[in-house]
Amino acid sequence: QSSSNLSSAYGIVVSTDMVITTILIFFVILKRWHWHPVIALSVIMILLIIDLAFFGANLLKLANGGWYPIITAISIFILMSTWQRGRMLLA
Repeated sequence: QSSSNLSSAYGIVVSTDMVITTILIFFVILKRWHWHPVIALSVIMILLIIDLAFFGANLLKLANGGWYPIITAISIFILMSTWQRGRMLLA
């Protein structure tokens, strides 16, 4: 309804993407780059602390339009997991 609601939704989406990307890069560092787990974890923890700070700040915008991307993501997750489970049962 307003640009501030859109910016709230966008902020939640971007900060969530940053957290997910940081978690996924941890597995790339371990599996592909073959770093020692302690070094990989220490690097990721620094990045994750920063990303979670942004995410926490954006959670304050949840009531101002930030709920929409979360509801959309949950709906898509339910749809895709139901589809995957159905294909497993058919196979």
